[in-house]
Amino acid sequence: HPRHPPTHAPYTPNATHPRRPPPQPGRKAVVFSQFWGMLDIAGTALHAAGIPYVRLDGRCSATQRADMLRAFAGGGDGAPRVFLASLKAGGVGM
Repeated sequence: HPRHPPTHAPYTPNATHPRRPPPQPGRKAVVFSQFWGMLDIAGTALHAAGIPYVRLDGRCSATQRADMLRAFAGGGDGAPRVFLASLKAGGVGM
């Protein structure tokens, strides 16, 4: 029998339930996606894991964008460790 390509994306359980490595001071990540839905999923997982993050998308004003960048670049216990950005919004003034 010939093989047919899958009709759906493969299930990846770690996409929404990431294994959380031990916290490492000063370690940060930037995540870009062209899909708002993926940013929603990532934000939900980060929130559930207690990892502080900021999210930049088309709904952010220039002032909010600047505040988020300052917060992410800064340090401290409550500073965001992950920066979620839509590709479209991230390409404007970041």
